[in-house]
Amino acid sequence: MKNSRKLADSEKVRFFAMTQRLTASSNPAERKRIKKELARMTFGGQISRGRTMTNKANMTGMQGVYRVAAELTKNGLIVSPTSRSAFGADLLVTDQKCERARSVQVKTNAGRPAFWLLNKHAGKMKSATHIYVLVNLRQENLRRRHEEPDFYVVPSRIVARCMRTTRRRTGSIFYSIHRDEIERYKDRWEMFV
Repeated sequence: MKNSRKLADSEKVRFFAMTQRLTASSNPAERKRIKKELARMTFGGQISRGRTMTNKANMTGMQGVYRVAAELTKNGLIVSPTSRSAFGADLLVTDQKCERARSVQVKTNAGRPAFWLLNKHAGKMKSATHIYVLVNLRQENLRRRHEEPDFYVVPSRIVARCMRTTRRRTGSIFYSIHRDEIERYKDRWEMFV
């Protein structure tokens, strides 16, 4: 667990150092190289020509949402994606009798980094009916694209308690949760039953 935390912290330090270098650089070639490296770190692979990071991030996020919806449906639950503009919930979930409803926020990484980025409101969203599903798609290279994703089904109160805030000298603030703090929530789909 200690080694996992060290790895997560070193990944995060490297990520933030790269963002700081990007902000400070005025050299277009260096900025392009740094952006590619940040994309690789974030999404687990190179961005192909013509694709923007935003498109890749949206596609990764949507893949996570629909993978989670599929898992919940396999468990006999009724699942409905929300509007893309809905704040705080990507899916609405209920049982067959509509007796237990849940809202679900999905956070997805294309690769298998040791942390997920959150929004600043995650620290305040504590509800017994709100659940986060953190997904690692494990697509860091083409040979491993067919591996099953890792799912961490985490109550919102745990996410709020474990959320870390990192302030950079540039003024940027990042919010995250680390895998070593939520390992016990891997594949905990029973929270929906």
